[in-house]
Amino acid sequence: MNTEVMKKEKFYANIWQVYPLSLDMYRFDSKGRYIKDLVLNNNYATKMNVSEMNLSIINLSAFDLDGNEHFVTDFKGKNLLKIKGLFGGDFLKSTSVLKLGLGTYNTLRFYLGKQGNSFVYSDRREEIVTEFEFLDFNIENGLNIKGNESPEVILRFDFTPYERINYFKVIAQLFEKSRNFTGKLVDNLGHLMVKG
Repeated sequence: MNTEVMKKEKFYANIWQVYPLSLDMYRFDSKGRYIKDLVLNNNYATKMNVSEMNLSIINLSAFDLDGNEHFVTDFKGKNLLKIKGLFGGDFLKSTSVLKLGLGTYNTLRFYLGKQGNSFVYSDRREEIVTEFEFLDFNIENGLNIKGNESPEVILRFDFTPYERINYFKVIAQLFEKSRNFTGKLVDNLGHLMVKG
């Protein structure tokens, strides 16, 4: 009787390996049309270390290379839109942006309502924003609409990542506050005892 002996080998998978074209299936819609994937950035947000925006968007437009503004006519304004940075893998999908018409665009403009707008900074501090009527976002590498793309578009926002929470610092601050409180309490009791 002939028996085959199988040699055991350990297999160490490289979890960081990215296979070429492995994510390409997500770049096409159900009809095989290419989905545009845009990275947007705003100079003010970068300068101020904004990590997230809560915006009441009432209108949307795009600027072409000649500086002409084109409004997205079928854009339905939302009450409140939470925009997170691409550092967390978050993105928005829109079916309105590519209805702008053929051409090349370099900026998207979001017109804002008067209430409900706020920025969350990298230190997790949130600030209500009222001074902006609109925000302009530069489109990295531009947006070229040829007419054969999917009507869907992915919008990723290049915001500053959140700062890591230093738990040791937070605990040290709690102990410091506790020590200051205890010290004041002892001092006050000492004054009471001397007076009594």
